[in-house]
Amino acid sequence: ITTVNGTLYAKGGSQGGDGGRIETSGGTLNYDSIEVSTITSTNDAGLWLIDPYNYFLTAANLTTLDGNLDSNNITITTTGGTSGSFSASSYGSGYIVFEDDFTYDGSGNRTLTLTADDQIYLQGINASGSGSLSLVLNASGSNIFIDENISTNGGSFTSTSDTIHFQKLDGNQSLSTSGGNINFGSANVWLGKSDNVNNDFTISTGSGTFTSSGNYYLDNNTYSILAPVNHTAATLTNGDSTFYSTGQNFGTLNAGDEYTLRLYSWDSWDNEVVTLRLGGTDIFEVTRTANSDGTINTPQHATVSNVTS
Repeated sequence: ITTVNGTLYAKGGSQGGDGGRIETSGGTLNYDSIEVSTITSTNDAGLWLIDPYNYFLTAANLTTLDGNLDSNNITITTTGGTSGSFSASSYGSGYIVFEDDFTYDGSGNRTLTLTADDQIYLQGINASGSGSLSLVLNASGSNIFIDENISTNGGSFTSTSDTIHFQKLDGNQSLSTSGGNINFGSANVWLGKSDNVNNDFTISTGSGTFTSSGNYYLDNNTYSILAPVNHTAATLTNGDSTFYSTGQNFGTLNAGDEYTLRLYSWDSWDNEVVTLRLGGTDIFEVTRTANSDGTINTPQHATVSNVTS
């Protein structure tokens, strides 16, 4: 876990100059007590880059994001494990998830960029202050899911993905930019359509342009994802094939959910093999080979599917 507190400045000078760049990296991030500024004397801003491996932003995280967006353009990326020395597969597949609505109430015209190695899940997004909010959503080769209305107050909306799902089923849903351009690229667009409610989807750019070359479909399903839960329920002893419970259990493995197995062992466990077996099927195996700094050289990972017992 990377925990960051205090105040970080990379401002432009009083006589001019661009704002700087600040990067916050780690497998898991905690920055709820941080203040970041890359502001310039002309109210432009530099960049705050946030790059964990999986990012589920709670209401508190989103409040911190709003508080710092007025002083920075912000990029959140979960692509490919580019930060630090760990692989992304050790910490998740690279989701970016907003667990609550997000409101930007600043006065500066800012850009929020979300670049995910996997899917992006958003609730409502609203620019309620005098500044505009441009949104850049990158989930190349994957999907973007949006549950509520988006309003950018003059900012643009740009997305790169296989599909975009506007999936509000209990009422009307809208994407409004008030002069900003909207570009869906070649993504196929799925519009939520309830069987029981007459709901409309509205796109409004004002004086802006609208670009979309994909196909459009109706869908009466909604898609969501839950934040990972950390289970620390078992200990494995050298040479033993049994996990010993410490008071918790691993719970139920649900189809479609993601699970990460982290192994800790002594340096003396050289050339030991650990296998995870479900229903008689070996789904994960790793050989622990010690080197001079005691790390694991040969981690592996796999996707579990169609396990029925």
